[in-house]
Amino acid sequence: MIKKVKFDEEFLVKHSKEIWIDPSLPLKLQKRKLLETLGFPLENSELVPVRDHEKINMIFAKYVKDLPFMIAIHLKPTTTLTSPYFLVKESGIVEYRDELRNIQIIDQKEMFEKMKSFPQQSWVGFIKLISTSITGRLVYSSFEDQIIEIQKGVLPGKIGQDIKKSPYLCAKLRSFNLDFHREDSGEYDTLLVRTGEFKEKKTEIEEIIASFKKHKEALDVLRRIANLPTVEFGYKMDERRLIVIDVDWPGQYQY
Repeated sequence: MIKKVKFDEEFLVKHSKEIWIDPSLPLKLQKRKLLETLGFPLENSELVPVRDHEKINMIFAKYVKDLPFMIAIHLKPTTTLTSPYFLVKESGIVEYRDELRNIQIIDQKEMFEKMKSFPQQSWVGFIKLISTSITGRLVYSSFEDQIIEIQKGVLPGKIGQDIKKSPYLCAKLRSFNLDFHREDSGEYDTLLVRTGEFKEKKTEIEEIIASFKKHKEALDVLRRIANLPTVEFGYKMDERRLIVIDVDWPGQYQY
């Protein structure tokens, strides 16, 4: 029998001792507020309670002028590990993914009807799509030890799933340093030789690592909440800027 896994929605409220967590927010937004308080650079997102239909319509009217964009649904309570979203495209077409990962094409009228069916403690987030070609994860054990995982041209949730299709790097860091001449970096050197396109991005990878080093004190706060915080991120190529997307801990799940 397969055990059902879900989020412990009280995880941060129970374990964050240094920073106050608003228990009324969905877990995803609790984590976002935590990251913001700690000074991590976040993607722009307009957030509104799902029950505030008037404000949702107002924000939608603004965003629909610049397609495509995403509307993320932060459920409270949540029963799965997947958050629903609406990807608003041209000509009134909307791609909807539900909490069971089912995807269907609907129109804008159906989208607003579905929003009204979500639990009233849930929130809606309007997000302009990030123009980035590098995404990744940083697993923080301590200031001395980290693991970084980077892939080109994929969404954060798909990192490492198809490493033959797009350039991929997984490497250990020592105090936020990646030694390109060390034996355990051989996989990265091979990748650089094999994919000239990624070779040009070596500077960006070094900049990503350096950006995280600037946030080492904030990463220590995340580690004190629970062991092995894993930070999801994107790198905006046009602005040469790190964007932190989310943080997860092994202990945030209930089995």
